[in-house]
Amino acid sequence: MTIKADTSPLAAALFAVAGGSFRMRKDKDGFVPAWSAGRRVLDDDGNVIGSAHRIYSDGYAVETAPYWGYVPDSQIEWV
Repeated sequence: MTIKADTSPLAAALFAVAGGSFRMRKDKDGFVPAWSAGRRVLDDDGNVIGSAHRIYSDGYAVETAPYWGYVPDSQIEWV
């Protein structure tokens, strides 16, 4: 289970701090800007809710409506 686009920011932050998983996939469609690295953050239903950028050696900067911040590799679930 992961966050959704309508999750409250407080709940999303607590989810991240508590070690919750963030689902990601590499982008398969269309143009991918170099800065985006082509990673999309998904909810449990497979809907894209944000993007992720590899700017840390051990994690990603995740940008979604409810949560913007660092997510370590250990909390990433690739689909």
